[in-house]
Amino acid sequence: QAILGGGFGAFLAGKICHHKTRKWYFWLAWLVGLLIDLGLLVLILR
Repeated sequence: QAILGGGFGAFLAGKICHHKTRKWYFWLAWLVGLLIDLGLLVLILR
């Protein structure tokens, strides 16, 4: 579950709690995590 929801959970935590939201590299890490989550979800649902 952490692999599938980790990127999404980190993004939500950053948005809700404003945790580490000012650094560009955290935004990049969140974006990469979300893309990985979406890619895995597509592969699983095929």
